[in-house]
Amino acid sequence: MAVRALESASRGRQGILASELGARTDTANARRNEDRMLRSLLRHGVSARSTELDDASGGRERTIRIRYFEAGEGNGQTLLLLHGSGTSDAIASWGPNIPGLLEKFHIIAPDLPGYGGRSGSEKNHGRSTLGYYINGFLPQFLERTGVGGRLDIAGYSLGGGIALGFALSNPSAVANLVLVDAYGLLPSDREDARRFTLVQRLPFMVPQLSPTVGKVLSTSRTLVRWGIAHAERAEEDISESMVLRMQQNLRYGFPRAFYEAMHDEIRKDGFATNYMNRLHELDAAGVGAFFIHGQRDMLLPPSASEEASRRIAGAWLWMPDGCGHGPHLDKPKEFNDLVLAFLSRRDDAILNSSKMPFGSLIRPA
Repeated sequence: MAVRALESASRGRQGILASELGARTDTANARRNEDRMLRSLLRHGVSARSTELDDASGGRERTIRIRYFEAGEGNGQTLLLLHGSGTSDAIASWGPNIPGLLEKFHIIAPDLPGYGGRSGSEKNHGRSTLGYYINGFLPQFLERTGVGGRLDIAGYSLGGGIALGFALSNPSAVANLVLVDAYGLLPSDREDARRFTLVQRLPFMVPQLSPTVGKVLSTSRTLVRWGIAHAERAEEDISESMVLRMQQNLRYGFPRAFYEAMHDEIRKDGFATNYMNRLHELDAAGVGAFFIHGQRDMLLPPSASEEASRRIAGAWLWMPDGCGHGPHLDKPKEFNDLVLAFLSRRDDAILNSSKMPFGSLIRPA
C-alpha cells in the first residue's frame, strides 16, 4: 500500500512538473512570436513608442505608461486604430493591416491600459471600463501624442464601442468611423435581441467567475484553439502563431482588464451600452461610417451592424462570407482596400456593386 502511494505521489509530481515545463515552453514560444510580429512591423517602418498619462479612474492619482505604435507620420490623414477586448491588443488586432494602411495614412495604434502582454501598456491603473477609455484615456492620449484635427478612427469589437462613444461625445473631432464587429450596437428586432442577450453574451460572462480563468485556459492549446474557433474563425484558418499569441495575452493582459470591462457592461437583459438610438447624432454631425461585420460572428450579431448602417446616411456596409469575429484579420487585403477606398471617398463601380468578387456585400445606404 505504501509503495503504491509513493508511486502515485511520484506520478503526480511528474505530472505537475510536466505541466509546469509545458507552460514555460508555451510562454517562451509566445514571447518569441510577439518578438517576430514586432520585428515585422518595425521592418515596415512602424515605431513602438510610449507615453505617460495621468490616471485617477480608481479614485487615486497615478501616472501610467501607455505603449503605442506609430507610422506614416508624413501622411496628412490620421487613422487611429483601437483594438478589441479579451485577449487582444494593438498588434493582435491590427498587425496584418498596418503595413497596407500606413502607405496612405498616419497610423497610430495604442495598447489600451491593461492590455499588451508583458511589454504593453500599464496594468496597474484604475478601472478598465468603457467610460474610462472614452472619457479618461482617449482624450488625454490624443493630446499627449499631438494628434489634432478631425481624425479617422477604426475600432474593432470593444474598440468599436470606444470609437462610437468618443465620436458621440466629440463629433467635431472625428471625420469617419470604421466599425469592425463593433460593441455598443444591438438589433431592434426583439427575437434577435433576446437570442443575443441570453446566448451570445455567455462567453463574456465566464471571466467574471475568477480573474484566474484566463491563466488556466492558457495552459491548454486545445482550449485556446477551441475558443478561437468558437468566437472568431474557422478551425482550418487558425495558425499556430495565433494560438501562441492568444496564450500569451491570456497570461499577461486578459484577466483584470477584461473582467472589469465586462463586469461593468453585462446586465441580466443584455449589455449596458447601446448606441443604436444615438446614431442619428453622427449623421447630423457629418461623421462618415463604414460598418464591417463577419457573417459568422458568434459574439456580436451581424444584424446589429446591418441595422446600424441604415441609420446613417451614406453609410457603407461590408458583411464578408465565412468570417467570424475579426473579418479584417480573415481578409486583410480586402479590408485594407475597402477602407482605403472609403476614407479617400473613391466611387468606383465595384464599390457600388452588391456582389463583390470575394463573396461579400457592400452597400452605400
